[in-house]
Amino acid sequence: MRIQPECIPCILRQALETCKIATEEESKWEEALQKVAYSLSKTTFDNVTPLEVSHNAQRIVRRVTGVSDPYEDLKKRSNRKAMRTYSNLKKRVSDSEDTFYTATKIAIAGNVIDVGPGHEFEIKETIENVLGREFSINHFDFFKREVKNADKIFYLGDNAGEIVFDRIFLEELPGKEITFFVRNSPILNDVTIKEVKSVGLDQLSEIKKIKTEKQDSRLDGITEDFFDKLKNADVVISKGQGNYEAFSGIDANIFYLLMVKCSLVAESLERKEGDIIIKAARY
Repeated sequence: MRIQPECIPCILRQALETCKIATEEESKWEEALQKVAYSLSKTTFDNVTPLEVSHNAQRIVRRVTGVSDPYEDLKKRSNRKAMRTYSNLKKRVSDSEDTFYTATKIAIAGNVIDVGPGHEFEIKETIENVLGREFSINHFDFFKREVKNADKIFYLGDNAGEIVFDRIFLEELPGKEITFFVRNSPILNDVTIKEVKSVGLDQLSEIKKIKTEKQDSRLDGITEDFFDKLKNADVVISKGQGNYEAFSGIDANIFYLLMVKCSLVAESLERKEGDIIIKAARY
């Protein structure tokens, strides 16, 4: 999914929010926003994803403020809050008629834990809401069949807190060779190696970083080698909007699991904000 002009104010808003979390020095906010705005003014709209531009903006904020991971405390709190629901949710899964279906719904419900779009969330209410709704794009049967037949599964992680719900889903896949991919550096509340280890995901899967490389003077892009790895996986599970933006359109057996929280993503999927989606790239 290519970046659109409407993405620019959202990326600026995120940069300001990160500045305020990182430091109380307003001079640092001003400096960071000026540099982010300048970088955005040089952005082309031809072959760049919103995720790449957002990563660059957040990197500028980290450099100016001197804070390497502004959302570190928030990510810890999100994981702790989500872990408090773990036992009850495991019981919901085990008591359900279709444990795989319920675990999939719970994994998608976890996608609400996202500071990027600026939405408020309440975990328990969201879980109940998602469990009681139908998928707006529903490729679940195909998803279930492909996962069942797969040996090697790549899982593209999204946010801290959400990964607790990913863990519940992955515990329904015994015997599978699972590789869980995370960001190679902190951005907003996206998950890194530190967070996945804190909730025990490293006991269920191999943890690796999504590989990036310098594409031009400003942006880091995902490597062609990484795209090739996705194409060779039996199944790729992509969580959240950021990963949909980055990996939609690639020729891989990829499934997008997300809650729609952005008008542009809604337009791309031809759905509305708030919808829950399980979409196969090869359906």
